[in-house]
Amino acid sequence: LDARMRTARRGGAAAIVQPVCGSDNGHPVGFSREFFAQLMSLAGDRGARSVIAANADATVTVSVDDRGVIDDLDQPPG
Repeated sequence: LDARMRTARRGGAAAIVQPVCGSDNGHPVGFSREFFAQLMSLAGDRGARSVIAANADATVTVSVDDRGVIDDLDQPPG
């Protein structure tokens, strides 16, 4: 993801880089510094979904084969 972030940031563009496995969005998601204020204003346990949705034009997805990127480590399995 680091290499994709560097590529997406060429020219100083704001970027969000998100792994995707199949049709499922994964983690970790990389955010360039332009999104810091939006991320810091989040409250509760909703994560950064709203920031990603509000900035879809800046979001780059990276297809991966590792289903581990979609596991929610905050929740027990099953």
